[in-house]
Amino acid sequence: MPATHDVHPATVTAGGCTVPKANYVGTDAAASTSSTTYVTVPSMTRTFKIAGTTKTCVLVTFSAMGWAPAGELVDIEAVLDGTKVASPGEVQLTGDTDENSDGKWARSHAMQFVFSNVSPGSHTVVVLYRSFFGGSVTLNKSSMIVLHK
Repeated sequence: MPATHDVHPATVTAGGCTVPKANYVGTDAAASTSSTTYVTVPSMTRTFKIAGTTKTCVLVTFSAMGWAPAGELVDIEAVLDGTKVASPGEVQLTGDTDENSDGKWARSHAMQFVFSNVSPGSHTVVVLYRSFFGGSVTLNKSSMIVLHK
């Protein structure tokens, strides 16, 4: 019998847009938190300007080495201008995923986020993270690329 879990209705974001510009940031610094509310991943903030007069999309890629002790999870989300959460919303980058479940090794993870219907003008994207259960979780060697018009 399959395991039961909460099922959330799926949302789908689809479309296309021109994204000729890129803003990026990368760091090899480690960052840890035990906060169960979202905090900014250090250095993972970029401000950029969208030209033109029509709404467009913004694409964000994020990658990091993630580590959490056994039984813990790292949640990630990308937010535009402090309020708009990207699609697909919150994602879990890691739990204890090493070969013997002893929680001693970090794993590389990557995620792509999409913001649709973004107006022209100045915007700021930030990647946030949190500990799901309140244990100390760590991200290392993080990078973010913001693709926009």
